[in-house]
Amino acid sequence: MDAKIEKIFRNKVSWYSFILCMLVVCIHAQNMYIFTEPVAWINRSLSFFIERIACFAVPGFFMCSAFLFYRNLTWNAIAGKLKRRFFRLVLPFFLWNFIYYMVNLGARRVPYLDSLFNTPVPFDFRELFAAVVLYKYNPVFWFMLYLIVFSFLSPLLYLLLRGRWTGIITLGFVLLFNFNVIRLSFLTAETADILNWSLYYLIGCYAALHLKEAAVPERKLLPVLVLLGGICASYILAYVCGSDSWTYIYKSCGALLIWFLVWSFRLPDVKAWMKNTFFIYAVHQMLALFINKVANVLLGNSMYAGLAVFLAIPVTVVIFCYYMGRFLSRYAPPVWKALSGARD
Repeated sequence: MDAKIEKIFRNKVSWYSFILCMLVVCIHAQNMYIFTEPVAWINRSLSFFIERIACFAVPGFFMCSAFLFYRNLTWNAIAGKLKRRFFRLVLPFFLWNFIYYMVNLGARRVPYLDSLFNTPVPFDFRELFAAVVLYKYNPVFWFMLYLIVFSFLSPLLYLLLRGRWTGIITLGFVLLFNFNVIRLSFLTAETADILNWSLYYLIGCYAALHLKEAAVPERKLLPVLVLLGGICASYILAYVCGSDSWTYIYKSCGALLIWFLVWSFRLPDVKAWMKNTFFIYAVHQMLALFINKVANVLLGNSMYAGLAVFLAIPVTVVIFCYYMGRFLSRYAPPVWKALSGARD
């Protein structure tokens, strides 16, 4: 791939990542459990947006991460990619979990701030282990843990997926598992959940290994129409007919639709504030909870106020992360490198 095409590809990936990142922020900006005086149309609209549209974000991130990892992958390249993943995923995972623990611990010892929280935070080694390794105070990082697991399973996944037909069989097995056709009773709940989410990651892997041209098509309208049809059909089967297994198809089609829509438009170069997706992902849950809690104390329980806060949170998070990133990268580069996972 020449430099010009690679630049276009990277720009599209950055747009895709930013859109998904904003959807993730919206998921955790949801505040109907904080602003408890409902307004029917607001509550219904937010519920639909979060449960039926923003739900495309995490499957899309899994697919995109897998596509980038397996794109041009060879056996010789695996070790180098895993080394980079260690600095980009593993170290930031532990560091951010520790920061969340310290913030939660400190916030409950500050006058007035402690009133925003209703659960104590012990300070001992067992709690530290639960916080740093098991992400107890940073629940959104389950995604990163799964991504770490998938990344370090890459030798096995590459072996299974590098053949076109063995890859199809592997995808078929996981799909059947998620459709409740196959259930392995000896699996723990956590292992079964990883297998559930692996479907999206494996789709990205297979596309990178065997469908690279289809993933960046010249005829962009056709995949958009096909995926719209898939979304409509799977939506009916999943949410109208009540067949939960079809939600996997619905979310897969939705994540892919966003990808092909990004490729359907001539988009400008991403701005600097749009490239900060990892830092936004790491910070947003803490900021969203804090903003919602403070706003609830100041503005009351009405969902009219809740809607205004919900709409303000993504903008606030992006602005905060952009200027905090600029400050840290200029005055504390090692800290910024660690917090951003060695990203530019």
